[in-house]
Amino acid sequence: MMRIAVIGMGPRGTAVVERMAANLGSADDREWELHLIDPHPHGPGRIWHDAQSRELVMNTVAGEIGLFTDATSTIDGPIVVGPNLYEWSLHAGGRSGDLAVSAPVAAVLAEHDAGTALDPELRAEIAQLRPWSHPTRVLYGRYLEWCLQRAIRTLPAGVTVHRHECAAVALAEATAEEAADGHPALTVELGDGVRLDVDAAILALGWLGSQAPSADVELGRGIRNRGLTWIEPASPIEQDLDAIGAGEHVVVRGLGMGFFDMMALVTVGRGGRFIEADPKGGLRYEPSGREPRLHVGSRRGVPFRSKPLYAGFAPSTPQAHLGGLRTLAAARRIDFAADAMPLIRKDAVSAYYTTLARESPGAVRGRVEDLLGLLWTHDLDSDEWLDSLARHVPDPRSRLDLKRLLDPARPDGEYIDAGAWRDWVTEYIDEDLAEGHRGSASALKAAAWSIGCARGLAWDVAGFGGLWGESHARDFLEFVALGNMLGSGPPAFRMQQLRALIAAGVVNLVGPRMRVHVESRESSGVIVAESPAVPGSRVEATVLVDAWMQMPRATGTTSPLLRSLIETGMARPFRVSGRDGTDHITGGVEITEAESRIVAADGSVRAPVFLLGIPAEEVRGNGTASPIPGSGGTFLREADAATRAALAFIRVTDPPRGAQPTVGRDIPVPA
Repeated sequence: MMRIAVIGMGPRGTAVVERMAANLGSADDREWELHLIDPHPHGPGRIWHDAQSRELVMNTVAGEIGLFTDATSTIDGPIVVGPNLYEWSLHAGGRSGDLAVSAPVAAVLAEHDAGTALDPELRAEIAQLRPWSHPTRVLYGRYLEWCLQRAIRTLPAGVTVHRHECAAVALAEATAEEAADGHPALTVELGDGVRLDVDAAILALGWLGSQAPSADVELGRGIRNRGLTWIEPASPIEQDLDAIGAGEHVVVRGLGMGFFDMMALVTVGRGGRFIEADPKGGLRYEPSGREPRLHVGSRRGVPFRSKPLYAGFAPSTPQAHLGGLRTLAAARRIDFAADAMPLIRKDAVSAYYTTLARESPGAVRGRVEDLLGLLWTHDLDSDEWLDSLARHVPDPRSRLDLKRLLDPARPDGEYIDAGAWRDWVTEYIDEDLAEGHRGSASALKAAAWSIGCARGLAWDVAGFGGLWGESHARDFLEFVALGNMLGSGPPAFRMQQLRALIAAGVVNLVGPRMRVHVESRESSGVIVAESPAVPGSRVEATVLVDAWMQMPRATGTTSPLLRSLIETGMARPFRVSGRDGTDHITGGVEITEAESRIVAADGSVRAPVFLLGIPAEEVRGNGTASPIPGSGGTFLREADAATRAALAFIRVTDPPRGAQPTVGRDIPVPA
């Protein structure tokens, strides 16, 4: 009997079970025990389950979400094609007549019934669903549930599946004496006291809690000591937003997807309504009277840019300049700010003027290829580039303001008061929406999308110690945040709603570099927020909400399981060396590049424990997004590799000793 545990049964755990079925194959006649462990619903996991508001949607479109491999998947295991979320939804919702899919996808859909009863709300959603629609989180959860059911059904007959609806709290290695007696390699301790002996474990843990930074701990202590409320970082469906009273003033930190979800829950989620105000899509908000007043800020002070309305899928981005960095990165560590960012900027500029020449021919004189050809030999601040740009694009209004794209809010002193800032923010949102409605015809959105897409290629050169430590900690993580703002924003309708809420006085954007502190009053105190760039921006509130999910950190994790691995030395934080030889500790857990196997505190690779996705985000990267069909992305590649490695480890009764798998990259470091 061979035993394997999959800990974490959201999208990644589901993908592991599918990869296990594919790699074992129907001919495998051995006896296996498969333990699936998660306190949350298996398949949807912690984030995508049924028990959440139908107001919450994905910021990815239905036709670009799937959990099956395809011809672009660079994996060693078998390719098993299957339906994406859009195709499955039409099948499940009785719209098969609207489907045009390949024969293999049709065969998978025909293998089993959709497998999940759909309620009237989901059927109504599917009736209006298009490939470029933003599906509800609940619909994606149903798709994941079906994917898991199908994967379990396709496992060989010799596999017995055990589901454990509780958390794994610790993982221990067998001692040398136990191993000599034939004891399985690992023991998994569950929250209900059960102990499972297994031969290998695959950890698909997803988002885990981490201790707050010391500054936030101090801020939280001051808030609570004065009888005020701090709602700490988490998924909005897990935050106690009901603790916020009607009309209560709330400071919100964060202007990304967590904020937009929270915004929906405390407005339309409390009975408010958005009413079409003009034929161009402008909205007016009709309050219910139960809304709080939200004072929102972030470092940049502006919301993430919204998704363009392509009426189709997002265009590909060549990344021709950044793509050439792979050769350099293979030879030595690189400095991200010096080596990568100039190339990312050049790719964004190329995307902008290529689109401008195509969509507004009069704006560009001569051949755009002649203009962009200079970028291969000259920098963006060179006289040669600037002179050529002036000749080819004579109207300054048609040129890309790259600095404004990267950091939209102007320097201190431009906003004379909060009213001037509010007017500027409104114009910024209006411009974003107008450009978004142009879809692939928007040169500005093309430049933003280029930078957002550069995250994937950037991780290829930055992962597993490809950068100097100080560059990884400072420049690269700052770029990832920038790419999120430009490439992972909300659907356009959420930005329209934000515009209406600002007009209605429900939402107030405080300003860039918003600061938060607590001030005492005679009986209690207040939470104060203000922007140093906006005179008169000071606001007072009784609640602070952090509208984001903390990236898991190996040091300071609140996950009992991950903490047990670190404390016992079975795993260690990932370190990247700096130019001066100093190690910079990242938030990630160190894993091997090929198999995602955890690296012990002494640098050895001994335990058959494989860690996928988000807890190793600062090691491999590209671990937070669901798989995009046709992209050959990281998600399914690492799931397949880890699954195959775990199966191979178990099958070998006497694994070779001595040689260790390569940890990170073999990059020569200059003396």
